[in-house]
Amino acid sequence: MNGRPPGAEQLRVVIVDDSEQIRSLLATLLNGACAVAGMASDGDDAVELIAAEQPDVVIMDLHMPRCDGLTAIRDLRPRCPATTFVMFTSGDAAGIEACLAEGAERHFPKQDIAELVAYVCSLRPASPVATRRSRR
Repeated sequence: MNGRPPGAEQLRVVIVDDSEQIRSLLATLLNGACAVAGMASDGDDAVELIAAEQPDVVIMDLHMPRCDGLTAIRDLRPRCPATTFVMFTSGDAAGIEACLAEGAERHFPKQDIAELVAYVCSLRPASPVATRRSRR
C-alpha cells in the first residue's frame, strides 16, 4: 500500500543521474509510493524523455556527461511548467544556486537520500486540469 487513497494517481517521477547505482537505488526506494516514468544517464537523454513524459517530478544530478543538469533545467523549465525539479547532487554551491535560480524547487546532497525520498513522496501529482492548462 502506498498511502494514497484508492483510485488516486501516483506521482510520476523521472530520475536523471549518470550513476546507474544511484538511478537504481532511487527507483527501488520510490517504488510503490511513486511511479518511475523513466530514467536517463545524461542531460541530453533527460531533455527528450522529460519533454515527452511531462512527469510530476524530476530528480536530477548537476554534473553529467553531454549536458549538465543546469542546461537541462534551462531547456525544460518553460516546456514543463507543471513539473517540479529537484536537484540531487554533491555539486558545487554556485552550480546548485544557479539551478535553483533557473527553477529547481529544492536541492538535496547525495548523502541525504532518505530526506530526498521523503520529500518526493510528500508531493502530490499535478491535477489533470492544471496540467492541461500549463501545456497550452
